[in-house]
Amino acid sequence: MSRVDASSPPVLLRLGFQATLAPVLAAHLASPRHAYLFVGPPGSGKEEWATAFAAALTCPNGGCGECGDCRSVVAGTHPDVNVFANRDGSMSVEDARRAIRYASLSPSGARYRVVVLEEFENIGRVAPVLLKAIEEPPPSTLYVLVASAAGNEMATIASRCVKVNFPPFDAREIESLLIARGADTGEAASAAELCGGSLAKAQELVAGGFLPRRLFLWRAAASERPRSGFELMRQAGALTGFVDEVVADRKREGEAALAQLRDRVAKGGASRGVVKEAEADLARELRWLRRSEFELGFAIMLAQLRPSLGAGDPTSAYLAYSRMEERVRIAMRRLAAGVSEVSVLGALLGDQP
Repeated sequence: MSRVDASSPPVLLRLGFQATLAPVLAAHLASPRHAYLFVGPPGSGKEEWATAFAAALTCPNGGCGECGDCRSVVAGTHPDVNVFANRDGSMSVEDARRAIRYASLSPSGARYRVVVLEEFENIGRVAPVLLKAIEEPPPSTLYVLVASAAGNEMATIASRCVKVNFPPFDAREIESLLIARGADTGEAASAAELCGGSLAKAQELVAGGFLPRRLFLWRAAASERPRSGFELMRQAGALTGFVDEVVADRKREGEAALAQLRDRVAKGGASRGVVKEAEADLARELRWLRRSEFELGFAIMLAQLRPSLGAGDPTSAYLAYSRMEERVRIAMRRLAAGVSEVSVLGALLGDQP
């Protein structure tokens, strides 16, 4: 773990990873710029650092990590920190306009209003809508843009921001971080091997105690070719059923929150539009969670097949593995397009060499 300047705010230091960024961001707290761009591969910790930086910016003590402001930012409930998580394809014009509306508001109590736009590489056609707002926000508003890559669509916006680069993790660092956070040693090692340098993905792998079953089901999917259509559908059903279990708690929480919101509407305490927006947000989140779980499963399948590259005819093994990689990419695109999960799995599992 890298050593950092002890003067960096506690709310930045306590993350425990990408520690060399703490003094870099701490230097901006006294006189921050209007916009920042956090760029790094998925799972490099940039979202967590965006939250910590927002907490330091709103904290009256410069990022103590203990006050009500710091705790509410971390909990996602601070009124002056607005996070837009774009997890369902390209950002819509309406989402962009919502972000701009929040950015135009004066902070309710903090020094700054901080607008965090995650998955910003998916801005698509809304870049012109956002450019002016990000280029010239109100003096009390700051943008923190979070992206996996700074592509051509966002080149102009990126040029207006302070860019902060997030490197990927190596497997040993991820394993150590997971163990430090209470993960079983064996599960931490498996997750570090499978996550492709993504701390977020490694945390997903060990969360909830699902890893042993996840490994068993997806490894079986990689190594057992179904002998009939019935077996294929049974295997696909077992995998989608497992995904149902993984997202069940979040689904229950979201539906309970919606029930409370509908009750408020019935009593005149909220508008129906708020309920529709909350329903859409929950549906997007659940779709994203399911796709993320399938992505983990596909990574396990590929890892199960990888040892075969060193056995037998290396050319044939490499071609077979490359074909599976391509089928996995197609499967992820079809899931993102809304194709039935069972259909996607049937096409993937039924077409194994």
